[in-house]
Amino acid sequence: MRFILILCLVISLAWSASAEPELFKKVGNWEVVYGDEGGVRFCFAAADYEDETNVSIGLFGEVAEWRQILTNPNWGSITEYDDYPLNYVFDGRRSWRVDTVGLDHALIAIDLEPRLVEDFAGSMGLEIAHQGTRVIKLTLKGTRTAVNAVEACHRIKVLRPDPFAPNDPFAQAAPTPEPGLRFAGRSVVSDDRVLRVTLGETLSVDDLALRFPSYRVSRNFDVPEEVGDVLVSDARGNALLHIFYARGSQTVERVISWHPGVEGPNDTRVGEALGTAPVKLSCSLGLATTCAPADGSWYGGKRYGYADYIFEPGRCPGSTFHDAYHGGGTSTIGACEAIAGLIMEGYWPEHSEQETLLPYGSRVGMEMTVIERHALGSKSARITLEHTRENALSFCEQYSNTSSEECIQSTIEDTGAQVRLLANCETGEFFWRGAYAVNHRYKGRKTAAQSPADGPVGLYLIERQDTGDRWTMLGNCTACGYVEALVAFAELCPNRNVDTAAY
Repeated sequence: MRFILILCLVISLAWSASAEPELFKKVGNWEVVYGDEGGVRFCFAAADYEDETNVSIGLFGEVAEWRQILTNPNWGSITEYDDYPLNYVFDGRRSWRVDTVGLDHALIAIDLEPRLVEDFAGSMGLEIAHQGTRVIKLTLKGTRTAVNAVEACHRIKVLRPDPFAPNDPFAQAAPTPEPGLRFAGRSVVSDDRVLRVTLGETLSVDDLALRFPSYRVSRNFDVPEEVGDVLVSDARGNALLHIFYARGSQTVERVISWHPGVEGPNDTRVGEALGTAPVKLSCSLGLATTCAPADGSWYGGKRYGYADYIFEPGRCPGSTFHDAYHGGGTSTIGACEAIAGLIMEGYWPEHSEQETLLPYGSRVGMEMTVIERHALGSKSARITLEHTRENALSFCEQYSNTSSEECIQSTIEDTGAQVRLLANCETGEFFWRGAYAVNHRYKGRKTAAQSPADGPVGLYLIERQDTGDRWTMLGNCTACGYVEALVAFAELCPNRNVDTAAY
């Protein structure tokens, strides 16, 4: 595509044969590619528009810097390396100043604000102007999917071990693999988060990363039983990996756990023989799969139902689905040979401080469900919330004393069905993006007594943007929005050590 030539200029080097960008995937009319030049790995999505403008957006390097490139063969008057400030207006409402630099028939913007990228992904249209003259008006069809694909590409192709290592088997010596249990198999539930594994098979690093997008795939390392490629949590709390496999006529369970950002397991529990009796596991279905023995502390699946998996040595696991929407049913994984086990990921209550519900207001029942966490503690931290019918019904029943459909729909419309919390954890800025937008900034712990107009401040100082450059310090009162903002920041930026227990 045309934008690949522009990337050459961005890096100021010509592509070598081995470094030419490769296709990651196509999503709608967007192509996502990845490459490496001069030691900088990147992932970009690009699409062509009718007026010959090519729009691309992507992530550079392990620091995850967002960049955007606009190219058009008709833009011959652009002077290379001159500054071209642009005005971006999303959906006719949200306006951004974007500083770009001229290239050959192109403009490039570097180090884009995560909020701007979120607007690009979540808006219907974008109008770009330069010094009051319209440059282009875009319909942002498929941009959410494109941005998500860039982030997935970045996790897999940039953060993982070098994907551009030479294919020559003699280029570097590789250890001879030892026999043992490896990740392998196929999905047995709709969201691809519970897998069947069999002895001797291997599931590729790329496949693992695609199936478990909220996790970062680590390098191989040895643990007892030769588990092989493993997953590392990128969020607070322990990530648990449970493997059930057959050892002769015995069912064996192995549990491995990780802490955020740590390469390798913190803690490995040696496999326990569970006997020859079938082991029953309960697994929630939907956006966050969690599994545990049925007689243990399983939780989740309130909205999407759950499945009971029966693991028995030498036989295919059978499963009974309890689906809240489809009335339940039974299913068998299918013909198979000796089963090595099931692999599951998820947060268990005794191993996690993460909340599955976050408040959006001070009234009773004002809570939304967490469906995604991404890059917590970074410059691009994100939490996605869904305002479910269950959330709205809880508010209507507890606060409005009604369970009417009118109340449920009105409650969801007030916030929007889906909301994103965004943060730059280095600067302390964090943002609410839904049916309306709210900007905050975290200013650290209180060092002296302060009394803003709306009441005494709490232990931590948080400001809210009112209009323009005017910011107001939030007071610690019931209706001030302080607690909701503090909880949101603590969840987005666990590395800032904000203690919300007292609130």
